[in-house]
Amino acid sequence: MASGRGPGGPGKLDPAALGAEYGLGAYERTRVIRYYSPSQQWSRTLGWILLPAAIVLFPLAVVALLSSDPAAFATGVIAAVALTWVGAAGGWRIGRARPERVDRICFYAGGVVQLTPGEAGPRVVRWDDAVSLSVRIVRPEGSDAYIGPSTVRDGAGNQVTARGPVLARRAVAALGPRVVPALLSAFDAGEPVSFGPVRIDRQGITAPAGTDGSASRLMAWTDMRRIAIDARTRIVIRAADRGGDFRIGLDDIPNGFFAGHVIERAAAGAGVPVEYRQEKRLPPRRPRRRDRRLIAGLARGAVDMRVHAGVIQRTGQDRHRDRAGAAAADGSLEIAALPGGDSADHQPDDEKQ
Repeated sequence: MASGRGPGGPGKLDPAALGAEYGLGAYERTRVIRYYSPSQQWSRTLGWILLPAAIVLFPLAVVALLSSDPAAFATGVIAAVALTWVGAAGGWRIGRARPERVDRICFYAGGVVQLTPGEAGPRVVRWDDAVSLSVRIVRPEGSDAYIGPSTVRDGAGNQVTARGPVLARRAVAALGPRVVPALLSAFDAGEPVSFGPVRIDRQGITAPAGTDGSASRLMAWTDMRRIAIDARTRIVIRAADRGGDFRIGLDDIPNGFFAGHVIERAAAGAGVPVEYRQEKRLPPRRPRRRDRRLIAGLARGAVDMRVHAGVIQRTGQDRHRDRAGAAAADGSLEIAALPGGDSADHQPDDEKQ
C-alpha cells in the first residue's frame, strides 16, 4: 500500500501520490461525502429547523425586553429563555450527529478514485476505460428534484459511486464522445438501441413491464404527439389520442443519461417534437441557488452534445422540421460546460478540499 492511500483523515491523504501510483495524471480536487443514517439525518434536519428559527425570532424577544410595559417585559423574558433553549437544542442536534461513513472522491485528469473506510483498497476508474454512467435524479414528493448517486463503471467491473453532479459531469465529458456516436450509428444502421429494459427502434419506444404485473408496451412514433425529458432521466410521452402521459424512467440505468440523443434522432425522423424541461417543484433541503440552476441546466440539456458531421431535421416550436439538430457520423462532438463552475458541484453534506 502506498502512502497516498492513507485511510485516515484528510491530512493523511496525499492525492498527488495516489494519482501517481495509478497513473491518473494531474490531481484536480477531492470531495468528502458524508453518509448519515435515517435517524441521524432526521436529527440534523430538525436541528437545522430549530436553530435558524430561534435566531430569527430572538430579536422579537429582545424588543419585548426593552419595553416599559411589565407584561411585555415578562413575555420577553420567557421568550428569550425559551428561544435560547430551542437554539441550543438545534445546535446540539446538529453537532451530535455523526456520519456512518465518510467517503473521499479524488478527481484527476485521467480518472477518479474512491476511498471508502473499511475497504481493502481504493476503487479506481480511468476515464479512457469507462464504459457506462448511471445517474439517479431524486424526486422527493412535493419538492424539487436533485442529483443523487451517480456511478461510473469500466470494462473490468470497477466502479465509483458519488452523490451530486461532479462525478456525472466528469463522466459525461469522458464517455460522451465515445458513447453517443456509437449509439446514433447503431440506430442509423437500423439496429435497436437498448438502455436496460428500455428499447428504442424504428417502430417506437418499448417500455419495460410494470411492477404491477403489466406487460411491456410499445409506444409507436406515429402515436406520439410530443416527448418531454425531465433532467435526462425520465421520458414523458404525450399520446396523439390525448389518452394521457406515458412515463418511462431511466434512473440508475447504464448510459440511460444518453438516451435523449437517440430519442431526438428518432423523433426528428417521425416529426415528434422533443423538449428538455425542468422539474417544477419547490426546493428540497434548502439547496443553494446554484444547485437549482444546475438541475435546470440538466433539464434543458446543458450537457449538450452536438455532432457536426451531418444535420438532421428536428421539429421546432411549430412541431415541424424547421430546426436543425446535429447528427453524429464522425464522432466530433461539442460538450458545453454545466453552469455554476466548481462551486456547483457539492450537495449539502459534501465538502470540497
